[in-house]
Amino acid sequence: MAIAVGWGWHDVAIVVGAGFLGLLRPHELRALLVSDLLTPFRLLASDGPMFVTIRLPKMRRLTARRSYTRIDHAGFIQYVDACTRGLSPATPIFPGSYAQLRAHFNRICAHLSVPTGAPHGLSLGSLRPGGATALYRRTDNSELVRFRGRWANARMLEIYIQEVGAVSLLPALSASTRERIAQLAAAAPAIMAAAAAANF
Repeated sequence: MAIAVGWGWHDVAIVVGAGFLGLLRPHELRALLVSDLLTPFRLLASDGPMFVTIRLPKMRRLTARRSYTRIDHAGFIQYVDACTRGLSPATPIFPGSYAQLRAHFNRICAHLSVPTGAPHGLSLGSLRPGGATALYRRTDNSELVRFRGRWANARMLEIYIQEVGAVSLLPALSASTRERIAQLAAAAPAIMAAAAAANF
């Protein structure tokens, strides 16, 4: 996200952040519209979480046409609000094709010397299990992760909460790459805050 913001790819940064923090599937990322990101501003609130509307989710009952997930990261919420305020509700967050979104993601990974694609690299599909694992590590609450990720039962969630498997890519990276990733992760909140301030 820090790299995407630095390159001015705000649409990519929002999609990647929503995918990781909101535990979204790849096809859900590509479908996001401005109206799907229910920030506190859009809900006439001064603060609080952001809700993400998922239209036609993969696992849905016949009567349910949409579902929701929640994002609590205040810095990301402010950044999204700043970047999307004033846009038409029907505006796609990322206006390009899925192949273009994947190419942008792969370019960011290449800039970091992080491998992409199966079987040992990252993809847009890595955001959901990675986000689920990060949330579980932070909260130690599998039921919260299941609810946020919209898994039907705990057994399905177990596939995603595999701490060692989810982070196995990191030990394989060079020390300089790991250090750079850590530095960018630490700087990301300030980078998003500066971009939000510039966009207001």
